[in-house]
Amino acid sequence: MGNSGSVVFQVDLDGVLYYQSATLTGSDNAESVSVDIPVDATTITLKANDAGNGNGYDHASWGMRNYCKTNLNRACSGKPFNIAT
Repeated sequence: MGNSGSVVFQVDLDGVLYYQSATLTGSDNAESVSVDIPVDATTITLKANDAGNGNGYDHASWGMRNYCKTNLNRACSGKPFNIAT
């Protein structure tokens, strides 16, 4: 695929945009994303959109999606749990 396709990753919480990546192509490395999820959030939406130039050659994957619950802002202990989306 090389750099022919391009995508932008987004995370919405309850319909509000909380994260947006830069435009990524097939020649870019995978990126790690961390979003603080408010305790009252009810919906998490993971998006992969075309970068405004159409969807030709575009391919995207939210690999290794993990959600981790912390207590009193302490780091997660053990492995995060997975939620299928």
